[in-house]
Amino acid sequence: MSAAVALATAAVADARTLKARLRDEDLVLPVRQVERELGAVNADLDSAVTALRTEYGVEGHDAVAALLELATTLTELARQRNAGRARIVEWPAPFTGNAAMLAFELYGDVDRRHELVDLNAIANPNRIPVGTLLEVLER
Repeated sequence: MSAAVALATAAVADARTLKARLRDEDLVLPVRQVERELGAVNADLDSAVTALRTEYGVEGHDAVAALLELATTLTELARQRNAGRARIVEWPAPFTGNAAMLAFELYGDVDRRHELVDLNAIANPNRIPVGTLLEVLER
């Protein structure tokens, strides 16, 4: 088996696993995790496509079309899985403050301080140093 075919075979196996995970409604997958896993699998599929095209020519192997279709299918499944769900992003605290002050700065609502504390497992919500990278729900 050529290196390109081995790469494609491994990428397809990973893609099948992700496809099953995306379809499993009982499995809790945060938005960022779906994006991270999709990115990794799509990078592997892209590497396989490049290797097959290099080995078999610009048009590549028939497998190239199948790999590209698989990447499109996974991207659509991930989009459907994440539709309507808040995305978590990193936000650096712009000043030293408490969770309420930072929640007000970020969301305009001090009552969302519990979100910051829960998402980040903050030990002392009364003092969060400037520059602390916090995971927050995208505004």
